[in-house]
Amino acid sequence: MKRTFAFILSALLSVPFFANAQEMPAPLDNEDVPAELIANRPEAGTKGKKDFRRKGRDKFQSLELTDAQKEKLKQIKLDAMKESQPLRNKQRVLKAELESLQEAAKPNLRSINKKIDELSANMAAMMKVRAASRQAIRSELTEEQRLKFDAMAGRAKHKMAGKKGRGHNKGRGHGGSHKR
Repeated sequence: MKRTFAFILSALLSVPFFANAQEMPAPLDNEDVPAELIANRPEAGTKGKKDFRRKGRDKFQSLELTDAQKEKLKQIKLDAMKESQPLRNKQRVLKAELESLQEAAKPNLRSINKKIDELSANMAAMMKVRAASRQAIRSELTEEQRLKFDAMAGRAKHKMAGKKGRGHNKGRGHGGSHKR
């Protein structure tokens, strides 16, 4: 019995060594791969997933903007990003602070509520920046372009209606039965 156990144990422990001893194929040089395949491959880390950020850039293409409009919209978006970046950073910090307050040994409900109020005020400021930039963009468009722009926004809201949160579980927590 001891011999059988020792044999099985040694066999199991030797498997990783034999697996590593196998010859690995030489990595492909970019010279051997056609440039067309390199250009069309997904970016590192995406694992073939769609690049949704690129999709957002194409929405203005369907509006058939003039060069002057493109420059103006680019400036509006840049200004909005400059204004909203500090707010997004603050939002992350506030969320982390709220989480630490909630997970304290003796949570103080008054300070938790105060942090929630700060989070809400910051979120309202971010929404105001977003609304102002949207209205600034709309003011630069012709009537026809504005109709297309509004229709695109309506479709985006409709697509997101069933997606309440990020991830595969659509906003219903982390999955499983564990609690945070």
